[in-house]
Amino acid sequence: MQGRVLFERCVYGEIGWKMRSVHQEIPDTFEPGSSLLVLSSSFATEGAEVCTELLSHGDGDDRHVLCVTFTCSPDDHFVKWRRHGAVPGRAAFVNVDANGARSAFTDDRDVSATDVDATVDHVGSPENLTRLGVRTTNRLEELENNIEDRRIVVCFDSVTELLQYVDVDQAFRFFHVVTDQLAESGALAHFHMDPQAHDDETVETITALFDGVLSIEDDTVAE
Repeated sequence: MQGRVLFERCVYGEIGWKMRSVHQEIPDTFEPGSSLLVLSSSFATEGAEVCTELLSHGDGDDRHVLCVTFTCSPDDHFVKWRRHGAVPGRAAFVNVDANGARSAFTDDRDVSATDVDATVDHVGSPENLTRLGVRTTNRLEELENNIEDRRIVVCFDSVTELLQYVDVDQAFRFFHVVTDQLAESGALAHFHMDPQAHDDETVETITALFDGVLSIEDDTVAE
């Protein structure tokens, strides 16, 4: 499905990061092996629509989703996907316990009640980047090994949440490794970030890791 989103180019000036955005099709450069950074307010209602459009991007309907999530439960994601008509054929979740409480889906038996082949891994601490990386890599490799056409799409929700627990240098190294792995696997990946929650230097540092940037707001300035 070819969705319409706001594609932006970030310009750094005296007033900070300004996202000059225009409505257009998801860029052709978003292809297998690409990782995009989605810049939007944490309170923007359009974020869910953009997320599902990116997860549905490309030819064919047989999508297999790897979702790393911090604040939303797997059940929340299924509700969102169904609302926007983008339910995947298979879903693997890495659920990071950022709020100190387990998800409504506590193990694979819970997700077996859905009509989607779904699995859930838990990471007990957002600060444990080693475990987060291992869980993410294992699920990615599992999808690669079990899917002939490797039609894998990835959502990381979110960079902003992770940066509440680790510093920018740690996050940069982590995302550098993860995006390299995603490129090698040929996955279509996007990462959410709220630019208003960070200073300009942080946004600039994280943006440098990605193949492109998408924004869902016009002429937003993060000062």
